[in-house]
This record gives sequence, structure tokens and C-alpha cells, in this order.
Amino acid sequence: MPRYPQPGTVLLGKYCVESLIGEGGMGAVLKVRHLDLEESVAMKVLLPEMAERKDIEQRFLREAKAAVKLKGEHVARIHDVARLDEEPFVGIPFIVMASTRSSSTTARRSRASRSICCCRRARRSPRRTRSGSSTATSRRRISSSPSTRARRRT
Repeated sequence: MPRYPQPGTVLLGKYCVESLIGEGGMGAVLKVRHLDLEESVAMKVLLPEMAERKDIEQRFLREAKAAVKLKGEHVARIHDVARLDEEPFVGIPFIVMASTRSSSTTARRSRASRSICCCRRARRSPRRTRSGSSTATSRRRISSSPSTRARRRT
């Protein structure tokens, strides 16, 4: 028996599973397409062996309730919470949320990673110029007034 719905499976007559985004110890996140709205969304499904434990199931549903209350640019918006009715997944809870794999999110992540890389480069030790002084010292000399430079030479 598969641990989660496989690509091509239609769930609740409206969500078509396209691919697996990721799988963890408690559940799997699937990329699904809402057939009526023609929109890709993410579906988080509790794994069958976890759905048997009532405490895990309650925690999963509490997560959905908490996520609905969170609002913000970096929080996936919850669209639906229910239980699957297709064999062999009958009764397994799922959460449908905005897909975090959209091009705008990917572009935002790409910009963020570039800025992190730039910050890391800035923290490295200063580069040396041909004269042997650091670039930071060279900049300071260039920005100094002529009288300050004359004092440094002596």
C-alpha cells in the first residue's frame, strides 16, 4: 500500500495529484491541481500509520487551525482542511494550502540568497592591493583630505 496518494490520483473529485514535494516522519506534501479552479496548490497529508494515533491527528489539525490565524507574506494561506474519502486513504486528514513553489516566491528566495552571499563576502577579511595595504585602508586614504594625507606620510 502506498504511504500517500500517487500522481494522477484525483482526490475528493477536485484535487489531482501532480507530484510529491516532500515527505517527513508525519506526512507528505504533494503538489496538487484544483480541477475546477485550475490552480496548483500544496496538500499536506498525514501518513496512514500516523493517522492511527489520535494524538498525532489532533496535533495535525491544530496546526491547520493555528496556520489559518497567521497572516503574512511568508505564511502559506490555508485553503481547505478535510479527510480523504478514496481507498486506501479513507479518513486520513489533509490540509490544502497555497503552493510555496510559485515563481514569485522562488524569485524572492533567489534575491534573498544573493543578498546573503553578498553579506558573507563583505564579512571576509579585506583584500590586499598591489601596494600591500588593504582595500579598506586604500579607501580611507582616498577619502581623506590632502592635509590628513600629508600628516600620515610623515
